[in-house]
Amino acid sequence: MNRLYRFVSCASVAAFAGTTLGQQVTVFAPAVHLTASCSERVCSPFCTADFSAAGTALLPKIDPSMGPIRSAEVRVSVSGAGTFLWNIQANHEPGGYAVGNPAVASGTAPGVTGLSTSFVIPDCGKPVGRFEFEGRCDLSAGGNETPFRAVAPASRAAYRGSGDLSIPVSVRFTPQLFFSGLPFMSWHQDMAADVTVSARYTYCGADFNGDGTVDFFDYDAFVNCFTGMGCPPDRTADFDHDTSVDFFDYDAFVRAFEVGC
Repeated sequence: MNRLYRFVSCASVAAFAGTTLGQQVTVFAPAVHLTASCSERVCSPFCTADFSAAGTALLPKIDPSMGPIRSAEVRVSVSGAGTFLWNIQANHEPGGYAVGNPAVASGTAPGVTGLSTSFVIPDCGKPVGRFEFEGRCDLSAGGNETPFRAVAPASRAAYRGSGDLSIPVSVRFTPQLFFSGLPFMSWHQDMAADVTVSARYTYCGADFNGDGTVDFFDYDAFVNCFTGMGCPPDRTADFDHDTSVDFFDYDAFVRAFEVGC
């Protein structure tokens, strides 16, 4: 499974909610591809539908080697598109139609509320000539994302441990069809959406011994770990997480230690 990590040095982050941030990491679940169809129906001269699809996003959990966790936040992002197919099984005068597609994507993550976002796939439509009896309209991509939502501290335990956290996600489409100059229209719609869940974990990497404070004991614990004399549980001397232990790790720790958490 591909995982994308974005690191922000604690020395380069300003203040948030009155406290200095530690190392901030954003992890992404692979996008969940959801498809949904609205079965053929007859409409005159305005109608709506409601159909949905659901799946599960596998979000990387908190990495204890990064240090004690200070905060966790979750976001849902979505993009979607589709195809509108229509037919008219009777003689008719010239007319036209337009179909719009309000939609909502949501996720259910432990300790997070309001994890849903509405979005609109741009309207699609065209004139229909007297001798046109069927056609299609490709719905352009649209999307949106939620703000990051904080995980309640009491629920952070669900984000710890090995493997991934399973987060149910869903998308609901509500197409709205308008037409004029036509007696009726039969239509079918195929939709697809990619839903991504990401989490922003903020660690206090400088609290190397995990006792809740940043002091000389953390510096001493890192030096012992760096020199091969033993590391605290779950910690490693590879402080910058580049898979090698070298002077850059020592330098990164010193800068984090000076900033604190």
